[in-house]
Amino acid sequence: MKFKGLIIFVGIAVLLCGCSEDVQTSSVSGGAESSDVSSSQTNEALQGETVNSDGRITFKDSAAECSGGKVSANGGTVTVSGAGSYELSGSGDGQVIIDAGKDDKVTLILNGLDLTCTSSAPIYCINADTLTVVLADGSQNIITDGESYTLTDGSDEPDAALFSKDDTVIEGGGSLVVNANYKDGIKCKDSLEINDGNISVNSADDGVIGKDSLVVSGGSLTVKSGGDGLKSTEADDEKLGYITLDGGTFNIDADGDAVNAQTELTVNGGEFTIVTGGGSAGVVHTDSGDFGGGRFDRFSADGNSPFDFDNMTDSSGSGTSSKGLKAGVAVTLNGGTFDVDTADDAFHSAALTVNGGTYTINTGDDAFHADEKLMISDGDIDIPSCYEGLEGMSIDISGGDISLVASDDGLNAAGGDNAQAWGYDPQGSDDYLIDISGGNITVNASGDGVDSNGNVTMSGGTVTVYGPTNDGNGALDYVLSFEITGGTLIASGAVGMAQAPSSSTQPCYSLNADIAANTEISVKDGAGNVVLSTVMPKSCQSVIISSPQLTAGTEYTVYAGESVIDTFTAENGVSGAAGGMGNFGGGMGNFGGGMGNFGGGMGNFGGGMGDFGGGNRPMW
Repeated sequence: MKFKGLIIFVGIAVLLCGCSEDVQTSSVSGGAESSDVSSSQTNEALQGETVNSDGRITFKDSAAECSGGKVSANGGTVTVSGAGSYELSGSGDGQVIIDAGKDDKVTLILNGLDLTCTSSAPIYCINADTLTVVLADGSQNIITDGESYTLTDGSDEPDAALFSKDDTVIEGGGSLVVNANYKDGIKCKDSLEINDGNISVNSADDGVIGKDSLVVSGGSLTVKSGGDGLKSTEADDEKLGYITLDGGTFNIDADGDAVNAQTELTVNGGEFTIVTGGGSAGVVHTDSGDFGGGRFDRFSADGNSPFDFDNMTDSSGSGTSSKGLKAGVAVTLNGGTFDVDTADDAFHSAALTVNGGTYTINTGDDAFHADEKLMISDGDIDIPSCYEGLEGMSIDISGGDISLVASDDGLNAAGGDNAQAWGYDPQGSDDYLIDISGGNITVNASGDGVDSNGNVTMSGGTVTVYGPTNDGNGALDYVLSFEITGGTLIASGAVGMAQAPSSSTQPCYSLNADIAANTEISVKDGAGNVVLSTVMPKSCQSVIISSPQLTAGTEYTVYAGESVIDTFTAENGVSGAAGGMGNFGGGMGNFGGGMGNFGGGMGNFGGGMGDFGGGNRPMW
């Protein structure tokens, strides 16, 4: 959308003098953390192929020479006032201002340009129909601003090294380095398209902004930002504020979010290397000792300050969101290759859909977080480290290969207003659902492996859970029901909170045995054929298996290595070491000493064994 304002004379005067003369205006400071990138090369070395243009602009020291087209120069300040293509080259202190007609299409061809403006935006588009910035093939180009801008009193623009109020396109086979020491690197108040080019942005604040929309279809984009990496900000029109990434190479190191769309983010392809907030290694999860751990007391920048995820602040005052790819309404991932290392959630939105792609994710919080619905239909997802792997009010997995290691829960259906203690609703709700109909899912969790504050349904796929070694969590944990109608499930973990599925239309068997780490567990039929097997990466005392490969009425033997630990005759439904409805706590009895710290004191854990959470639990 176009934002056309009345340009008063004094404003033009300030812009024309901004990089060469003193004026009576306000000065605002910013500041990038790292030093500028500059070139000591000659102009000839920076230039690429010869180009055709309507006009030529050459900078040298503090002056500019112009020829052809609707362009004029006042010292080092150049004003383009009409449509056409203009080749820019040379090295010096100056500024290019585009102030053309509302229907004028202006093209700037950067061909060996090294331009510095210490008091304003080196390239500033005030008015045009469309600004196209072409990076001439083979050329190297640099624009650099200062740490403070001289602005017209009352104005906060421009605030980026390349600033445009109108639709902007960047393309071409050359390179562009943007040193944004004041605030943002590249900022467009309308729609921004990047089709090609090798672009590097070092910014004090945000790297690349397309207010109405940002679309990247190719090229290479490297961003080191003190704020967000890529961003779209339009909040008043629900059809705008989106980001679409169709292809290209992205290397983003952001103190804030790597990619932040106000409304929707769609990724169709590309190669992504992303670090936010210094990466996951800088996140400290502190153990509060309370039952379930919770979020509030277990995430902080310094390891001591409780962190409020709802408001993204902790008591030390830190309030920076350092997520990977984020959108206010929806994130849709159709393809791409992602190497993501984030302090906060790697992927985050109200609705999150994964239709494909290859992912390696290390995060200090959730790998995939949806405030509402998370859907995964395909993709190769490897999560070597995270706090929680997949989280949403509902989680729908119909395909893909997923492997994750979580310091808390692996899959967690939770959310809502988080009003209950530890984000847990003891009454349960049908709003919380994990539905697994396909895919290969491997979970290694220190907390609950598969956890739902409502229901779990499984009709297909393969789920292998290596659950907790502590008795305060379970491989499976649900409040209302866990129904199996298909698929293969192997869930192992500690016995203290072990919970078996509530119902199954195929054989589902639970057993209790002490099994050492790195031991192969196998289920064999009477002929010695292996029906199911897995190697336990850590010790466990509870194993739950269910598979359509188990035939009702057939006897099976369970081995730990070469040792027999159980035999059973399969039957449809839940059998084995699973009794009636889950018993836990004797009317809450002495649960950790008057609801005190679970894990400290422990009280009479078990007491009269009253109801807690329902569902079938192995008996011990």
